[in-house]
Amino acid sequence: MKPFTLLIAAALMLTACGGNPFLPEPEVPVDPEVPVDTPDPTTGVVVPKSVKANMQSASLSTWKPGDATINVQMTAQDAAALAATYQRNTAFDVEGYQAYTYQETTSNRYVVALVAQAGDARAIVAVEAGQFANYHGGGIFSRADVFTVPTGNAGAQNKFNYSGTYAGLLNYGPTPGGGPGGDLDPARSYRTSGRILVTADFNEMTVSGGIDQRQIVDTGEALATQMLYESNLIDASGNFNGKTQRLDVDPDTGEGTLTDSGDYAGTFSGTDASEIAMLLVFRPLKEDSRAREHGLFVSSNCTLVGGPACPAVP
Repeated sequence: MKPFTLLIAAALMLTACGGNPFLPEPEVPVDPEVPVDTPDPTTGVVVPKSVKANMQSASLSTWKPGDATINVQMTAQDAAALAATYQRNTAFDVEGYQAYTYQETTSNRYVVALVAQAGDARAIVAVEAGQFANYHGGGIFSRADVFTVPTGNAGAQNKFNYSGTYAGLLNYGPTPGGGPGGDLDPARSYRTSGRILVTADFNEMTVSGGIDQRQIVDTGEALATQMLYESNLIDASGNFNGKTQRLDVDPDTGEGTLTDSGDYAGTFSGTDASEIAMLLVFRPLKEDSRAREHGLFVSSNCTLVGGPACPAVP
């Protein structure tokens, strides 16, 4: 038996099959020694602590899609050294996002990371789903160039859409096996996916959006839609942040209610904000507020590459 009772049947099933303790309320653990909310001196990118959480650094500036490894430093008891070399693991890829994993021994925490790049915009999210009643997770986004504010495009009045596949990692999941057994086993994060549409208005300098068609990739279980509530103003360096809201639908009436669920933050990259990189941390389940999802979205705008939720310009 686990040291707590999950509040929904699905979560109970996950626990019985090797699911793992959720984060104690109310916040994602953040190392107080990790510098946060500090702009990159070259690009001005800011990764807020609300989404950075336990991530300290990653070798995003030198990483290229298809690389066999990526170096990550995360406060997570993942490695004996401060930084660990995560290995490419195609078995855990999510469409458009490349997976890397790390486990020092079968008795230690198992970390899954997802990484993506579009143009000069990059992001990584990493989560170990827990052991000994807590978990660790976090992420970083970056860009190699300096953002420039768009000056307007025909038919859209300086408003851009970014659309594609969203990917995330949950703070619960199965045990990878080979551990000490029972309540001492580490867990591996379940992966999530969905369809995301983000709208950036560079006249009003705001961002909003949503993620629907959400599911747990590993089980096929459907998850609630998440809305990206209109952000704080996009700053002069292209950074933005805001709050997420979960759309909970009553199965009997079909009526939906929005509930504050977490945070998102990101940055734009390239000439005329041609790319976006963003991270999210939110509560995916109405039934258990201890569940957390760390997600990312990296894409070029619809004008350049299209996307599954991109409207046609009349």
